[in-house]
Amino acid sequence: MSLVGILVLMEILNRLEEKYFLSHLFALALTLFFLTTLCSHAYIISALEFEIGVKSGDWIEYQIDWIVPPSNAESYPIRTRREITDLDGATVTMIITVEMSNGSVSEKTEEGNIESGTGAAAMIFIPANLEAGDQVSIQGFDDVRIISESRGVYLEIERAVLFANFSDMGFDISIFWDKEKGTALEITSSHSTLGVKTTKIAATNLWSSERLDDNPVGFETLVFIVFFIAMLLTLLLYVRLRRRKKRRARKRSSV
Repeated sequence: MSLVGILVLMEILNRLEEKYFLSHLFALALTLFFLTTLCSHAYIISALEFEIGVKSGDWIEYQIDWIVPPSNAESYPIRTRREITDLDGATVTMIITVEMSNGSVSEKTEEGNIESGTGAAAMIFIPANLEAGDQVSIQGFDDVRIISESRGVYLEIERAVLFANFSDMGFDISIFWDKEKGTALEITSSHSTLGVKTTKIAATNLWSSERLDDNPVGFETLVFIVFFIAMLLTLLLYVRLRRRKKRRARKRSSV
């Protein structure tokens, strides 16, 4: 094969390499973009179903004031603490500590589901960032809905507060929840035999336990970063190929 034929063949191979290599890179970048966009869409749909405002390590204490103590009860709870030890999706595991009016203290570990409002989560924890009119699932009660949203001061901190009132099974209950965290701030309940009481937040680390991982990079931002890196790599490789092509062209012209 002549020198001219070899040079022509090398030029064809270089053009094929540049054309298809860049095509594959562009296809890869485009695939990453659509894949992350699809995942983002799925994430948003999932987030619309429910949000969890608490995390493992969060704790909250309540003071229980009895207006009418339960009838025929020698002792009744006056203070309770709930500390979250594990959170798996909407399933929460917590240590519940209860102080009784006779001075005794008990501790137990229980589970509940925040989304369905069952177990130890019932009434105390609800999905975060609900709005007026949204339904709240509470085990044993039907058609509980957020009535209104307002601002309230709890533990010297102003918070967005959700309110609901409902009656069933002889109970008449009013609850104020923290909108962002989805935790009960104040509960007033009355029952003919179980008494009338107000349960109100007395201490918590919910507003002072912010960590860097509580504010991760937004998913949409992550999508943009991945796409930007892919396109940047494509551009750098393209520039490298162009420079290599020019060097080869200079070599051929000097032959």
